Amino acid sequence: HRVHVQVDLSTGSGFKGLPPGWEQQLRQANISKEEAAQNGDAIIDVLRFHMEQQDTPKLPTQQQASMEARCAVTLLNDDPAKKYDISPKAIGQGGMGTIYRAANIHNGQNVAIKKLGLSKTTDLPALQNEIAMMRTSAHPNVVEYLESYMFDRSLWVMMEYMDGGSLTNLLQAYTAKKLELTEGEMAHLLKGTLEAIAFLHS
Repeated sequence: HRVHVQVDLSTGSGFKGLPPGWEQQLRQANISKEEAAQNGDAIIDVLRFHMEQQDTPKLPTQQQASMEARCAVTLLNDDPAKKYDISPKAIGQGGMGTIYRAANIHNGQNVAIKKLGLSKTTDLPALQNEIAMMRTSAHPNVVEYLESYMFDRSLWVMMEYMDGGSLTNLLQAYTAKKLELTEGEMAHLLKGTLEAIAFLHS
């Protein structure tokens, strides 16, 4: 279903072609005609996104994800170095493991690898649940999961490599140069983030 909405300051809401119920939503959000004139395209994008969510595939429940983790998550029992050229230098560190950059030996694809050390106290089913959720979270704004290995007392999780760096690094670079994000840049970043969050919670 396509939403054909346009800015029209002659209407009460500042828009024409609104789907049923959305004019009331705009009034409740206190969006004025002046805001519609200044930020009409952004507001229309939000309306269109909410409408498109009606056709978005639903994620599994926690119970379904747990079952999928037991039955469908494949942990390859092999040395990942046979398939990936792994850089020895870490590019990230988190509470759950260390991130390395690697390249697929066969096709040259750059990937990010999260290496998690395993011990007797490691909750492997919980890790499998996490991997199962990653497998089902196919969305343009969510990092893509590729595959996993169980090797050398570690779990190796291969994911899409994001060569643009983290948002934290971007903000630090702006701060170091005494720069600030523009309103348009902030809106772009927040829109992508909120679309991902909405998908994960749908």
